[in-house]
Amino acid sequence: MSAVSPNSCVETPKAPEWLSKLESRREQLKRSKLGHEAGAGAPCAECKDKCPGLDLHFWRKVCRNCKCPKIQHVCPDDDDATGWAQFEILGQIRAKPACK
Repeated sequence: MSAVSPNSCVETPKAPEWLSKLESRREQLKRSKLGHEAGAGAPCAECKDKCPGLDLHFWRKVCRNCKCPKIQHVCPDDDDATGWAQFEILGQIRAKPACK
């Protein structure tokens, strides 16, 4: 299917659906964060004003400022859209586990 621009007499083909999905996925991945970046700067519900905000340690999963876990910080729920997007590959067929 083609589309004609109102200011041009040149016909431009409509992008295929797979390309539109790929570009949409790329835009979503641009907004994604690493696991330890999610919730950065969120206030601590336990320490209140003593903690300047969540700074999650890379592998210990506790705040580097107050040593409280992430669940004690008031983090926005934005993980649904972008939290794990970096681990997904467009069109990937998930293989069954090798071990049973």
